[in-house]
Amino acid sequence: MKKISLLEIFNCWREIIRKYKDKILIQCKSFRFKLIVAFYVVSFVPIIIMQLLFFYNIVDTMQNNVDELVDINLVQTQKSIKTSLSSYEDILYQMYTDDYIVELVDKINAGKDVEVNSNQLRRNLHGLANVKPYIQSITVMTDSGEIVFYDKLATSTVRNAWMDTIGIDQEQLYQKVVTTNSITILSTRFASEFSLQPYYLFHMAHRIIDYKDIMKKNGIIILSIDEKLLDEVCNEDLNAKSNGKSKSVNFIVDSEGKIVSFPDKTKIGQTAVDVSSSELEQIESYKRLINESKILAGEHVTVHRLWDEKLGWNIINVTDRSEMFKRISNQQKITVLGIIFSGLALIALITVISNRLTRSIIRIVKAMKIAEKGELSFRIEEYGNMSIEFIKIAEQFNHMMGKINELLEEVKMASIKQKNAEIAALEAQINPHFLYNILD
Repeated sequence: MKKISLLEIFNCWREIIRKYKDKILIQCKSFRFKLIVAFYVVSFVPIIIMQLLFFYNIVDTMQNNVDELVDINLVQTQKSIKTSLSSYEDILYQMYTDDYIVELVDKINAGKDVEVNSNQLRRNLHGLANVKPYIQSITVMTDSGEIVFYDKLATSTVRNAWMDTIGIDQEQLYQKVVTTNSITILSTRFASEFSLQPYYLFHMAHRIIDYKDIMKKNGIIILSIDEKLLDEVCNEDLNAKSNGKSKSVNFIVDSEGKIVSFPDKTKIGQTAVDVSSSELEQIESYKRLINESKILAGEHVTVHRLWDEKLGWNIINVTDRSEMFKRISNQQKITVLGIIFSGLALIALITVISNRLTRSIIRIVKAMKIAEKGELSFRIEEYGNMSIEFIKIAEQFNHMMGKINELLEEVKMASIKQKNAEIAALEAQINPHFLYNILD
């Protein structure tokens, strides 16, 4: 079977267009074609404009509603985080204002029975560490440089699990906390691996306060909390899903751009964004972070964030709107199909109406052609759907044809009379001469 090339098909179509070009141009210049185009523009274009405006209005409203819901979700997440942390702040407050702890720290700083007082302090911390879940460690750093702690993740009593991974040395940490009168929050870092499971801890610290001498700096207390607390508060729906896939995910980034809490634990402690970059660049960085983690399955993601001044954290929400865009795309297809079917129906209706209008014109033109051939007795007959304007044209045409017939009859009669007069005149001239000639 012979294959037909694209060039041959193109040449074939070009030949067809060239052959019927004149007919197409004539049709385009016809009143019927112009009438259809005019009706189509006047009727269909407004429908398209209204449909498009209606569609984009729905899309804009839908996106605004989703944005409002996301903002509400962020505010609720912020409140939940603060509520959860407030109970741990209460425990921390009880510890740094506890007279017994203050007394033991003062004895350690004074060098009195350091071992005995340290053991007593450690037993006290042991009891406090089991008051609430997610507390993994409680550490007391005295002004004399002694460290007393109870750590669920450490087997040693000399060094706790998280001190080496905090990213700051002991002296700097002590000075950072002891010089303020508010709670200091240290961002989440990897602490250690316990029972083949990695643990990530964030820390709440405060200087020990002796109400007998408020200005005295005798030590600090650090409460180390499992990051799972934050993750469960931020992503309750995500954690409830067995496959770990969701349409929305929340995570926390500190003021330095480092990740505090994230579903993918390997990302914790890493720099998520450059805080000196523009807002648009930061949003793109968050999107790349989500794409690399493959937490959300879709590609169309939006980023919202809420800054908490007290905690010094950015609460980030990333929402996958692929499903919404899919629905919008389906709605757009339905709208386009509706416009196409409406256009086809409108074209059919316009064609029927234009046929009725042009039928009268065709009859009038046909009558003119018949009259042109000499059949002056032909008349245009009216029919039920004939427009008033065309009825008047037909009446004027019929009246004109009648007048023409009358004029022709008058001309004919005048011509006959003229001939008769000429014959009579000739007869009058001939008769005397004829008699005279006979007589002569």
